[in-house]
Amino acid sequence: MTEAMEGGLPLSKRYEGSLCEIKSLTNEALACGYIYEISDQYIKLGNHNDIINILRYNTKVKLCVHNVKLGLKVLVGSVYVSTTQFMLISDAASLTDFEKRDFFRIRVSIKGHIMLPAPNHDTPIHCDVEIYDMSLGGILLSSHVRFEVGDRFQIDLDLPAGPLTLQCAVRRISTEGFDPSNDESQSTIYKCGCQLLNCTSKEEDLLWKYILHLQREEILKQKRMLSS
Repeated sequence: MTEAMEGGLPLSKRYEGSLCEIKSLTNEALACGYIYEISDQYIKLGNHNDIINILRYNTKVKLCVHNVKLGLKVLVGSVYVSTTQFMLISDAASLTDFEKRDFFRIRVSIKGHIMLPAPNHDTPIHCDVEIYDMSLGGILLSSHVRFEVGDRFQIDLDLPAGPLTLQCAVRRISTEGFDPSNDESQSTIYKCGCQLLNCTSKEEDLLWKYILHLQREEILKQKRMLSS
């Protein structure tokens, strides 16, 4: 019997006490807490250190449950009861691996440095890029350098947890416009959707910790706006 099917539960009871991020189906950060109880009827969430944002009855949400020993679990469910002290999520079910990777998508604004191998073993092309969207499966970036679909490159990132080097492949390209800050010429800005290739567990762990860090900051920002 698999862990997800343990006693008919949506999630193993060993995840009780784990950190849980609550998001909308459009990936908006809604709340953050810990799993208090897992039963065949609901998953109970709470937070001893802070109040929980109240959500409407039957709101569809995504749950990101993380446990250092057991690993990551992502589920979808419906809000059954919601108060400032706790929340009950019913009809919880696991996401597929593909949906899980897309779930971890958030807007960012960080710099990256790319090394693109040149044809015929010439000197590699180096350039700085702006990353404005990130998930466990890929990144969206803007650059003055024109890429081609299928190009593969190495990108270096400087995350709070430390430097990270990733291998990427360009999957789609669009033209954004011109950069008004470029005094020499109207330089075209290219937007590239890139897939991450062969990420190790350590690389994915650094990425997901960074994404969760940004999600928590967004939740705190929303709470400050509501209380002001």
